[in-house]
Amino acid sequence: MKTATITFFGGKADAFGMPKQFHNYLVVASPWQVKGSGIASVVALSDAPTPTPATVISPKGGATAAMNLMRFHLRGLKGNIGLTEQYYAK
Repeated sequence: MKTATITFFGGKADAFGMPKQFHNYLVVASPWQVKGSGIASVVALSDAPTPTPATVISPKGGATAAMNLMRFHLRGLKGNIGLTEQYYAK
């Protein structure tokens, strides 16, 4: 199983140092039923747009490919385009 936090941020910071645009996600990926496939699901940890569907399956490449596919979907969300991406995986 792989977990990652993916954050998109931009704009000026508020009085507390928080970027005005801040979208934070938790993504969990793991192998799926078919050998070599992977599945990844996302949940928003902030007031952020969430992709529909919130789960993707990669037919090959396992959990890593599923994680990368979810990152691709998150980058393409209207509210995240043009923001800086920070990725931390464990």
